[in-house]
Parts: sequence; C-alpha cells; structure tokens
Amino acid sequence: MQPPPLVADPLRVLGQPLLAPAAHRTVTFHWTPPAGAPASDPQSPGHKCLIARAYADPLTPSNSNFFLPQDPHVAQHNICIVPCGGPGAATKPAGCGTTVNTMNAGPKPQKARIRATLDTDPSKIVREIVIARLKRVKGFQRLAAKGPKSFGFTFPNLKTRVLAAPRITKGKAVESEVPLEPGQLITFRFAADLSGGRLGEAHIFHLTHADAAGEVQGGLTVVLLPV
Repeated sequence: MQPPPLVADPLRVLGQPLLAPAAHRTVTFHWTPPAGAPASDPQSPGHKCLIARAYADPLTPSNSNFFLPQDPHVAQHNICIVPCGGPGAATKPAGCGTTVNTMNAGPKPQKARIRATLDTDPSKIVREIVIARLKRVKGFQRLAAKGPKSFGFTFPNLKTRVLAAPRITKGKAVESEVPLEPGQLITFRFAADLSGGRLGEAHIFHLTHADAAGEVQGGLTVVLLPV
C-alpha cells in the first residue's frame, strides 16, 4: 500500500546481524504514542495495524510502498478485539460491531472488494493469538461454535454494489464492491447480530480489501465479544 501523509508513520528502524539459515531472533522496540495527537494522526488513540519490514543488506525497502501481499520481507499483525455490552448492560447478546478504515493506495481508480469471512474453525495460530488476547477481557468464556444470526457492512454516503452476497448475510461470507479514487480513504461499519448466541462467546471474522482482480491489499481480523 502507498500511504498518503498522516496515514502511516515509521516507528523505529533497527539494524541486526544477518541470521543463519532457519534461525530466528526476537527483536523488541518501545513505542510511546504522543499525547494529544489529533484523530487524523496515525499515532492517535485507537486500533492500529502494525507492519514490520525486514530486508537484508544491501536491499533497501521503498519509503512509499509496503507491497503487503507480494513482499516476503513484510509481515502484518492486525487484530481487533471488540467487547460489546458490559457488566449489567445486557442479559443476552445483541448487536456488536466496529468502525474500519481502508483506502485505495494505488495511482488509479479502484473497484475495491470489501469482504468479511466468518471463522468458526480457526487455525492453530489464529486460535492462539485470539485466545491470548481474549483472556485479558473480563467476561470471555469461549470461542463460538456457530456463527451469528447475520453480519455485514454499512457504507455511509458511499455507492456500493453487492457481489457474492447481500451486505447483511446469514452465511459464511459477505462481499461488497466499493468504487474508490486514487488515495481515497473511507470509513465503514462492520457489525453482527449476536442475539442468537451467549454472553462470553467470541466470534472471529477476517476482513479483507482486494482489488477488482482479487489481489488482496490488506486485512483485519475482528473478534466480536458480547459481555
């Protein structure tokens, strides 16, 4: 992706000795968000996507592009736990959702495909990452064994075209097409009707943004937890 000003911000550059084949190393860095940053600042409060880039010398990463899907030197960690309700707020689950930002990072207009896929049987690594974060949330009991009544997108003030399913669906996935101009940043709502489930049951969704050819531009794992 090609971030315009005030969309991405480099946190730190670290130099490390070259690793031996099949070796690995953990690198730690400290990040202190600046106080009083405006909402448009990448370091303002709220959910953030962390992207790490590792290049061997003498390779030099681009200072304007991430090439997330194609570049093996890039890793992205993007997960958002969304607790809904709260102690005493409800006796059973209801609606739960979150606001998401995405953009057309290319130089040409794009028919962006915004897709959400329900994950009721997560892989080992997804399960470990999700549960490690859910354990920090008071009220979490278990991962939901079945999906919610429905889920989907709301695109305020945007013209969308339904592709694979309605914007609100009872199935495993929902996808909509959104026309975006070069560099256009949009905000949309992703939400689910959890009224058929139980408090403390977490629902995992994988959100992706792809171009018209199906090339994935980025993604986000959203975990909705009624408590």
